[in-house]
Amino acid sequence: MIALGLATKRERGQASPTRALSFLVGTLAEDCSPVFGDKAFSWNTDAFAFDAFAFAMRLLLERLRPSHSELSRYLREGKDVDELDREMLASPESWAKHRFYQLWDELMGVQHSLPVELPTEEQWTTNIKPASSSPVNKVLFTKGDVRKIFHYAFILEKVRRDLNLKTRPRTNQSEGGAQ
Repeated sequence: MIALGLATKRERGQASPTRALSFLVGTLAEDCSPVFGDKAFSWNTDAFAFDAFAFAMRLLLERLRPSHSELSRYLREGKDVDELDREMLASPESWAKHRFYQLWDELMGVQHSLPVELPTEEQWTTNIKPASSSPVNKVLFTKGDVRKIFHYAFILEKVRRDLNLKTRPRTNQSEGGAQ
Protein backbone atom coordinates (compact mmCIF):
# COMPACT_ATOMS: atom_id res chain seq x y z
CA MET A 1 0.00 0.00 0.00
CA ILE A 2 2.88 2.38 0.78
CA ALA A 3 4.57 1.62 -2.55
CA LEU A 4 1.27 2.16 -4.38
CA GLY A 5 0.71 5.45 -2.56
CA LEU A 6 4.22 6.67 -3.40
CA ALA A 7 3.83 5.63 -7.04
CA THR A 8 0.49 7.45 -7.23
CA LYS A 9 2.03 10.55 -5.67
CA ARG A 10 4.91 10.46 -8.19
CA GLU A 11 2.45 9.99 -11.06
CA ARG A 12 0.28 12.90 -9.95
CA GLY A 13 3.33 15.15 -9.75
CA GLN A 14 4.32 14.48 -13.37
CA ALA A 15 2.81 16.34 -16.30
CA SER A 16 0.93 14.09 -18.68
CA PRO A 17 -0.18 16.01 -21.76
CA THR A 18 -1.25 12.79 -23.51
CA ARG A 19 -3.53 11.85 -20.61
CA ALA A 20 -4.97 15.39 -20.62
CA LEU A 21 -5.60 15.20 -24.38
CA SER A 22 -7.22 11.76 -23.96
CA PHE A 23 -9.60 13.26 -21.40
CA LEU A 24 -10.51 16.13 -23.73
CA VAL A 25 -11.00 13.79 -26.71
CA GLY A 26 -13.24 11.53 -24.62
CA THR A 27 -15.25 14.49 -23.36
CA LEU A 28 -15.75 15.83 -26.90
CA ALA A 29 -16.67 12.35 -28.18
CA GLU A 30 -19.39 12.03 -25.56
CA ASP A 31 -20.57 15.64 -25.90
CA CYS A 32 -20.86 15.40 -29.71
CA SER A 33 -23.05 12.28 -29.41
CA PRO A 34 -26.56 13.65 -28.85
CA VAL A 35 -29.12 11.79 -26.75
CA PHE A 36 -32.88 12.32 -27.07
CA GLY A 37 -34.67 10.40 -24.36
CA ASP A 38 -33.73 6.76 -24.92
CA LYS A 39 -32.36 7.44 -28.42
CA ALA A 40 -28.54 7.92 -28.54
CA PHE A 41 -26.58 8.96 -31.63
CA SER A 42 -22.97 8.00 -31.02
CA TRP A 43 -20.05 9.44 -32.97
CA ASN A 44 -18.94 5.96 -34.01
CA THR A 45 -22.32 4.91 -35.43
CA ASP A 46 -23.86 8.14 -36.75
CA ALA A 47 -22.30 10.26 -39.56
CA PHE A 48 -23.71 13.57 -38.21
CA ALA A 49 -22.34 12.96 -34.72
CA PHE A 50 -19.01 11.81 -36.21
CA ASP A 51 -18.69 14.97 -38.32
CA ALA A 52 -19.51 17.13 -35.29
CA PHE A 53 -16.86 15.28 -33.28
CA ALA A 54 -14.27 15.61 -36.07
CA PHE A 55 -14.92 19.36 -36.32
CA ALA A 56 -14.70 19.79 -32.54
CA MET A 57 -11.41 17.84 -32.56
CA ARG A 58 -10.00 20.10 -35.27
CA LEU A 59 -10.96 23.17 -33.21
CA LEU A 60 -9.36 21.67 -30.10
CA LEU A 61 -6.13 20.76 -31.89
CA GLU A 62 -5.92 24.22 -33.50
CA ARG A 63 -6.13 25.82 -30.05
CA LEU A 64 -3.54 23.46 -28.56
CA ARG A 65 -1.00 23.79 -31.41
CA PRO A 66 2.41 25.03 -30.21
CA SER A 67 3.69 28.19 -31.89
CA HIS A 68 7.10 26.78 -32.95
CA SER A 69 8.88 23.49 -33.62
CA GLU A 70 12.17 22.49 -32.05
CA LEU A 71 11.95 19.24 -34.02
CA SER A 72 12.05 21.08 -37.38
CA ARG A 73 15.16 22.96 -36.29
CA TYR A 74 16.78 19.75 -35.05
CA LEU A 75 16.01 17.95 -38.32
CA ARG A 76 17.61 20.81 -40.28
CA GLU A 77 20.67 21.32 -38.08
CA GLY A 78 21.19 18.02 -36.24
CA LYS A 79 24.42 16.30 -37.24
CA ASP A 80 23.22 12.89 -35.99
CA VAL A 81 19.98 12.81 -38.01
CA ASP A 82 19.91 10.02 -40.58
CA GLU A 83 18.74 10.87 -44.13
CA LEU A 84 15.96 8.26 -43.90
CA ASP A 85 14.69 10.00 -40.76
CA ARG A 86 14.80 13.34 -42.57
CA GLU A 87 12.79 11.80 -45.40
CA MET A 88 10.14 10.29 -43.10
CA LEU A 89 9.95 13.58 -41.19
CA ALA A 90 10.07 15.81 -44.29
CA SER A 91 6.67 17.21 -43.37
CA PRO A 92 4.10 16.70 -40.63
CA GLU A 93 1.91 14.99 -43.24
CA SER A 94 4.55 12.45 -44.27
CA TRP A 95 5.29 11.59 -40.62
CA ALA A 96 1.57 11.35 -39.86
CA LYS A 97 1.03 8.95 -42.78
CA HIS A 98 3.94 6.80 -41.64
CA ARG A 99 2.64 6.57 -38.06
CA PHE A 100 -1.01 6.19 -39.12
CA TYR A 101 -0.30 3.31 -41.50
CA GLN A 102 1.75 1.51 -38.86
CA LEU A 103 -1.08 1.81 -36.32
CA TRP A 104 -3.77 0.95 -38.89
CA ASP A 105 -1.85 -2.13 -40.00
CA GLU A 106 -1.61 -3.23 -36.36
CA LEU A 107 -5.36 -2.71 -35.93
CA MET A 108 -6.06 -4.69 -39.12
CA GLY A 109 -3.71 -7.45 -38.00
CA VAL A 110 -1.30 -6.89 -40.91
CA GLN A 111 1.71 -5.84 -38.84
CA HIS A 112 2.66 -6.78 -35.32
CA SER A 113 5.02 -4.36 -33.57
CA LEU A 114 6.45 -5.00 -30.18
CA PRO A 115 5.76 -2.19 -27.70
CA VAL A 116 9.19 -2.76 -26.16
CA GLU A 117 12.74 -1.96 -27.11
CA LEU A 118 14.61 -5.00 -28.36
CA PRO A 119 17.88 -5.76 -26.61
CA THR A 120 21.14 -4.50 -28.12
CA GLU A 121 23.41 -6.99 -29.87
CA GLU A 122 25.50 -7.21 -26.70
CA GLN A 123 22.42 -7.87 -24.56
CA TRP A 124 21.28 -10.58 -26.98
CA THR A 125 24.61 -12.39 -26.81
CA THR A 126 25.08 -12.03 -23.05
CA ASN A 127 21.53 -13.16 -22.36
CA ILE A 128 21.62 -16.08 -24.77
CA LYS A 129 25.11 -17.44 -24.02
CA PRO A 130 24.45 -18.30 -20.37
CA ALA A 131 21.21 -19.95 -21.41
CA SER A 132 22.68 -21.89 -24.34
CA SER A 133 22.99 -25.01 -22.22
CA SER A 134 19.30 -24.72 -21.42
CA PRO A 135 17.48 -23.54 -24.58
CA VAL A 136 14.15 -23.39 -22.77
CA ASN A 137 15.37 -20.57 -20.51
CA LYS A 138 16.78 -18.18 -23.13
CA VAL A 139 16.29 -14.61 -21.93
CA LEU A 140 15.19 -12.47 -24.86
CA PHE A 141 13.30 -9.67 -23.15
CA THR A 142 13.81 -7.81 -19.92
CA LYS A 143 11.44 -8.14 -16.97
CA GLY A 144 8.00 -6.75 -17.74
CA ASP A 145 8.34 -6.76 -21.53
CA VAL A 146 6.17 -9.84 -22.06
CA ARG A 147 3.47 -8.23 -19.91
CA LYS A 148 3.71 -5.10 -22.12
CA ILE A 149 3.35 -7.18 -25.27
CA PHE A 150 0.22 -8.96 -24.02
CA HIS A 151 -1.22 -5.73 -22.60
CA TYR A 152 -0.76 -3.96 -25.96
CA ALA A 153 -2.35 -6.90 -27.82
CA PHE A 154 -5.26 -6.84 -25.37
CA ILE A 155 -5.76 -3.09 -25.88
CA LEU A 156 -5.69 -3.45 -29.68
CA GLU A 157 -8.29 -6.21 -29.51
CA LYS A 158 -10.49 -4.10 -27.23
CA VAL A 159 -10.19 -1.15 -29.64
CA ARG A 160 -11.20 -3.42 -32.55
CA ARG A 161 -14.21 -4.68 -30.59
CA ASP A 162 -15.28 -1.22 -29.36
CA LEU A 163 -15.03 0.31 -32.84
CA ASN A 164 -16.38 -2.77 -34.64
CA LEU A 165 -13.19 -3.18 -36.70
CA LYS A 166 -12.39 -6.50 -38.32
CA THR A 167 -8.85 -7.66 -39.01
CA ARG A 168 -8.05 -8.33 -42.63
CA PRO A 169 -4.96 -8.82 -44.72
CA ARG A 170 -3.72 -6.01 -46.91
CA THR A 171 -4.93 -6.70 -50.44
CA ASN A 172 -2.72 -4.31 -52.40
CA GLN A 173 0.84 -3.74 -51.20
CA SER A 174 1.15 -0.65 -53.40
CA GLU A 175 -1.51 1.10 -51.32
CA GLY A 176 1.03 1.73 -48.58
CA GLY A 177 -1.26 0.32 -45.92
CA ALA A 178 -4.48 2.12 -46.81
CA GLN A 179 -7.56 -0.02 -46.47
